[in-house]
Amino acid sequence: MADDPTAAPLPELPGIDVQAMMQAMTADGVDLSDQAAVYRWLANPNVDLSSMIDEDGLDDDPDADISIKELYGLPDRLPPLRLPPPEELARTARENRTLARARALAGWVGAGRPVDEQGEPSAADCRAAADALGLEAPDDVASLNDIPELAHLWDLAESVELIEIGDDEVVPGAALDAWPDGADGDVLDVWATALAVVMTSLDLDADLHQEAEFDFYGAGGAVVMTLFLARGAGVPYPELSDLISEAAGGPRGAWDAWVAAHGDPAQVLLTRLHELGAVLLDGETVRLAPLAQWAMCAQLVDGDVEVRLLPPVAEMTAHDLVAAAEGFTEDELAEETSAWLDRRPPEVAAAELLEVAAAGGPADRMYATSVVSTRIGAAAEPHWRLRAYARLALDLKPGSEDLAWLLTDVLATTSDVDGPEDIARQLGDAVPPGREQEIFEVMWRIPHPSAGDVLTLLGAHHPDKAIAKAARKAAFKARQP
Repeated sequence: MADDPTAAPLPELPGIDVQAMMQAMTADGVDLSDQAAVYRWLANPNVDLSSMIDEDGLDDDPDADISIKELYGLPDRLPPLRLPPPEELARTARENRTLARARALAGWVGAGRPVDEQGEPSAADCRAAADALGLEAPDDVASLNDIPELAHLWDLAESVELIEIGDDEVVPGAALDAWPDGADGDVLDVWATALAVVMTSLDLDADLHQEAEFDFYGAGGAVVMTLFLARGAGVPYPELSDLISEAAGGPRGAWDAWVAAHGDPAQVLLTRLHELGAVLLDGETVRLAPLAQWAMCAQLVDGDVEVRLLPPVAEMTAHDLVAAAEGFTEDELAEETSAWLDRRPPEVAAAELLEVAAAGGPADRMYATSVVSTRIGAAAEPHWRLRAYARLALDLKPGSEDLAWLLTDVLATTSDVDGPEDIARQLGDAVPPGREQEIFEVMWRIPHPSAGDVLTLLGAHHPDKAIAKAARKAAFKARQP
């Protein structure tokens, strides 16, 4: 199972047997090729990881921290990202309404106000604060819990250090000097902390409404990470709603009652994230806003995940453009490519792209050569050096080695998401019927680093038994020293 080429990257949690974890996911009906489904399973509080401790034991290192990379099973490198400059991000953060209201709460605190042993204001002060901030409050306010919106602002203001709560008094916090008129870096740090608070705000909802049947721990983080990985494509709202529902657990009837009384937790969380400026809502599609992309990128880099920031288009190299292809939507990539090509002569663009293609992997070759052949055309002919791609671009008949190389590139790039039918279709598109065995015999000999893996994949998943058998034979030869 661990060798399944269609499985999504899985986390290696300290002390946890990954094989046992995959078996548990399979038993629970989790699609291992669906990374979002894997995240939802990991976020489910009903999952007992203690039953998956390996023979060394998790308690051998009780202080071991699980990094964000391990928690979400992330690779060492994610596609590069383009962000607005820091000064623009900071300007957007300063305009945020949620933090402005938290700042107003700190203004109401003034030089200081008394708090009880729980660090909360009196019932009279709760009503006074609500009135000062324009918040609705019931007639019978007894504590901060009776005004949930104020409770969330109180928690936010304390977390970002706009207020500081002592034993018997709340006073102005250290961040008052940083927000909103401090240096750009300080402003962004305050906003990033606010994002972390809002991501966990459903936990506070459960406490305020004394609901013990649901555990929202980690749900907000899973939502934001899912959005970050989706980039410009975004995620449909129903998928995010299902993610939170599965993470929270609890009986269906209790969930329906919660939604009826307090609203769909996904909608509540996304509304708060939108008000913070962390997400963009476009109908049923949710996307992460640049500020949140910046915050998540910084967190991932701290967690040893490489996320390179792209320079402005005018400063991009061909390597930058090709590397960016994986992280952009089709429309974004077309716009980016046009802007890049407009800034250099066709023959220069062709030479730079083909140089990247010659040194890159299958995905790099496919994208770079497609740009050269479809967007540059005749001006690129003197620069072609990649035999298989050059023959196609110049309308020359490809030989067996050319077909073997092209087929390996195609399947090495897409095999992690395609099923047997798609694999058979791609083989049929690349290789004339009846020549499969001939091409397989060439494939295991070519110096392509993915040839053995592709042959193994074909041997395991091609629906035609004869073709699959021929691929397995060639894969065996490819593995021999």
